[in-house]
Amino acid sequence: MNSVIPVFRKWVPEWLIKVSLFLVLLPSIALFILPLTNLNAAAGYYGCEPADIQFTVVLWYAGYAGFYSLEHRFFAYLATKQYFLLFTTLQMVGSFICYLTHDLYILLPVRFIQGLLFCSTASLSLSLMFTRLRSERAREISFSVFFGLILCAVPFNSFATAGVIDSGNYNIVYKVALFAFAPCLVLLLLIMNNVRLKARFPLHKLDWQSFSLYTLALCLGGYIMVYAQRYLWFEDRRIQFSAAGIAVCTTIFLFRQKSMKRPYINLHIFRSRNFIVGLFVLFVMYICRFAAGVTTNYFSSVLRIDPAHISYINLFNLAGLVTGVIIACCMILQKMRIRSIWVPGFILLLIFHSTMFFQFSTQANEHNYYLPLFIHGLGVGMIMVPTIVFTISSVHISMGSSAAGVCLAIRYLGFCASIGIMAARGMASWPAVPASNKLMVASINRQAQLQFAMDYYELISWLCIGMLLLIILFPYLNRTVVYLRAKGLAPV
Repeated sequence: MNSVIPVFRKWVPEWLIKVSLFLVLLPSIALFILPLTNLNAAAGYYGCEPADIQFTVVLWYAGYAGFYSLEHRFFAYLATKQYFLLFTTLQMVGSFICYLTHDLYILLPVRFIQGLLFCSTASLSLSLMFTRLRSERAREISFSVFFGLILCAVPFNSFATAGVIDSGNYNIVYKVALFAFAPCLVLLLLIMNNVRLKARFPLHKLDWQSFSLYTLALCLGGYIMVYAQRYLWFEDRRIQFSAAGIAVCTTIFLFRQKSMKRPYINLHIFRSRNFIVGLFVLFVMYICRFAAGVTTNYFSSVLRIDPAHISYINLFNLAGLVTGVIIACCMILQKMRIRSIWVPGFILLLIFHSTMFFQFSTQANEHNYYLPLFIHGLGVGMIMVPTIVFTISSVHISMGSSAAGVCLAIRYLGFCASIGIMAARGMASWPAVPASNKLMVASINRQAQLQFAMDYYELISWLCIGMLLLIILFPYLNRTVVYLRAKGLAPV
């Protein structure tokens, strides 16, 4: 990509360009995790189960992960300004539809399309950002800021929307998102020139077959993780057919990639040992990251804290995430060995889960959870960015796009796995019972939720211990440092 081409008008200062590129991403990032900020409110509004709302987030993520390797063809076809305006306008249309509809079956495909649109916006924004960064230091800082925004989406959205949802209908958050896109649209119209960064390449011979196979397998995997426990896993034909579909799609996809001159995903990336290790660490980290949702549900269903107050408590987790990302960025800039970053990060996660195991009780002081939540955010913030940089930079620069796409898929699978491990125990359960039995059932539910939280955190604690042993016992990790080699690396 040629940074000499005047994509932005001459009078626009450099700081405004960089701020604008990040501002374009903020409403889309907020839309990603928005339904999870208040599962019960969303489920009540759409007249569905909380698991259905989780699946809307899974579909958004599947669209994002599946479209990544196809998106560059649309970027080569459209002029940069047209590209931004088209996809930002479509995001606004999607938000408007979500605002209007009460029907889950309309919401599901719209959420999937929103994931596709975010992939396009994020890819172009960050590609333009990276071409304007002259030093490795600046690129690593920008990389950290982007992933820091994604990490902070859950606690920040919860804090920002709790009062809005409590004071009005759930769908009001989509109306807010709709208006949040408008300033970005106006700003892009003012500061961008109508130029192309590449020669126009027609949209014929799109590898839509690989995209369809790849994305369908991701969607089916997410479906299994969300609904399998509810349907008793493989005793239900829906889960059986979904698993069979994954096997068929994956097999055809792999054979197709091996026979293609320009594969959708270059399978040679899996020849790198560091790449495979990085993927495994990233997968485990994502499971640990969303384990904090068990704590949030504990606050709600056991301690009976209202959603608005829970969002204030989770600000300590947000503070930890920000601090962790900053520390990780500094460690990357110092070119520290990856082992020196992973070990403290997983120790912090082990401290959080083991501490919470002893803190769970039917009656507790909320002040006891401030420090553990900060520690959890600190650990996740320290691990995520260095791991993604380490994984993508472990393959040849020519395969960086495929590596970034697979990293995105692994993050998606880690998110889905965290849902599958928790399933129904990760959300409140209040069955319909006679009034005379409500107190007894509520008490039983609280005890069951408490026991599940303790068992789950014990399991994650052992997982953290296993990761620490693995990192320590891999001697070559002591010689591996983290750095960005490519100016054109796409950090998606």
